[in-house]
Amino acid sequence: MKITFIGTGNMGCKLRGNPSVLIDDLLIDIGCGTVKQLGRFDIETKSLKYIVISHYHPDHFADIGHFFVTRYSRNELDNRIKIIGPIGLEERIKGFLKITELGEELLKGVEIIELEENIEVNIDKYKIKPILLTHGRIKPSYGYIIEKDNKKIGYTCDTTVCENFEEICKNVDYLLGDVNGITTNPAHMGLNDFTEYAKKYNNCKFYAIHRGDYEERNEFVNFPEDGDVLNI
Repeated sequence: MKITFIGTGNMGCKLRGNPSVLIDDLLIDIGCGTVKQLGRFDIETKSLKYIVISHYHPDHFADIGHFFVTRYSRNELDNRIKIIGPIGLEERIKGFLKITELGEELLKGVEIIELEENIEVNIDKYKIKPILLTHGRIKPSYGYIIEKDNKKIGYTCDTTVCENFEEICKNVDYLLGDVNGITTNPAHMGLNDFTEYAKKYNNCKFYAIHRGDYEERNEFVNFPEDGDVLNI
């Protein structure tokens, strides 16, 4: 499996893109600017077969309209793609498409799959389990356990400290997680707490994404930059 870090910054980060990770042909989150980030790293939109959405904040979802228009402009509407996310996904996608002249015509080749909390699904070569996290007042905000080729990857953007975050840590080989600042707040995980989980679950490798512009680093957590690649 190949993991490419498309964006590793948070909404206010000046130098890195919004959080987005590519696992082979599955993209997790597509916030503002993600389509341009893919182009920076020579990743063709037509190579994506799956897009998984964690929640509907703009830094995780707002480039979905740009993605559909880009598919149209590149004559890629015949390429099949599955868009996967929490309940309400189809309604929100269609809302974005209302601002384009083409509207729902852009959904050609698209299958929308809405997931219920904690119900694991098999989607082609992937097992995907959505797990409800705690992200302030925003509901639902899903973390995911994504399994392929006997490897389990956890994705936890966005969340504060909660029981389900720890449940993901226990059950994955790699954890790609929200580390918004140094300290935890009601909506986001801080580096201090994230590091303590990395020490506790040292069989799992922890990667800090959704980062602000802070410079603090430590030996227990990995700090990828936009465009970094991890082969597992």
